[in-house]
Amino acid sequence: MPKHHYSILVDAYYRRDIYRLVTFQAQPKIAGPTMVETQSKRQKEHYERIHDEYTSHYYDDESLAYRRQYILEPMFEGLNLDGKKVADLMCGNGLNSMEVMRLFPGAEVSGFDISSLACDAYRESLKRPAYELDLTQEMEPVDLFDVVMVIGGLHHCVTDIPRTLENVAKMLKPDGLFLMMEPNANYVLEPIRTVWYQRDAFFDAETEHALKHDSILELAAPHFALSDVNYFGGPAYFLVQQSLIFRLPKRIKTLITPPLLLIERFFNRLPGRMSFAYFVARWRRVDERP
Repeated sequence: MPKHHYSILVDAYYRRDIYRLVTFQAQPKIAGPTMVETQSKRQKEHYERIHDEYTSHYYDDESLAYRRQYILEPMFEGLNLDGKKVADLMCGNGLNSMEVMRLFPGAEVSGFDISSLACDAYRESLKRPAYELDLTQEMEPVDLFDVVMVIGGLHHCVTDIPRTLENVAKMLKPDGLFLMMEPNANYVLEPIRTVWYQRDAFFDAETEHALKHDSILELAAPHFALSDVNYFGGPAYFLVQQSLIFRLPKRIKTLITPPLLLIERFFNRLPGRMSFAYFVARWRRVDERP
């Protein structure tokens, strides 16, 4: 699969974006729930409200075919997770953990999610432990893992990205891997996606938005170093993987998936990062402890 590798670029534009993320921490302490706690509760309630319909679109056979080929394949390329302890953050019903167990039968997988409904479903489906966890709050690690992975979940933690990244670092062994897939804020159609987040009831624009990889990497620099980052995501990403936003009927989605998956293969060969809706990044934990 083609890759588009990028070095870390930090300029005034990215620093401005980092400032916007860091300012979530600069709120004065007041009695009662903090802004971050309030936003976390809102995110949890929002997800549990859309849980069933979300599951029906993101966990069907067509979405799984996309996820395997264009998210999990580049994420796990060259890795062997057999014998590794793996934390699946924002685990939902456990689809991604199931794929880890399919690809690496010797992996020891645990789930983490802000939603109690998702954790219950995870335990029921996988017979593996799942823990209710809000990564934007101060925490002590449940365990130390060799690998932490998150697929489309980090951008739900924008109320306190610095603390979220620090918490992930707390969960990882030295030299452990942090694997992620997140929406790309450098995407040429990002202004449209931003408006969509504001208008669509399946999104909560105040607690989620796309991310700039270089910006969050700079925030994480004391604890992580970049291994590689690749950019993907064309028509099939929206019409198959993200079919919920278009409310595509199942029969239509089934019909259009095979040709769209083929088109996606050629689309992902385009150069640059602005053409792509998401990025897949792999970071390595450095020795400094949070």
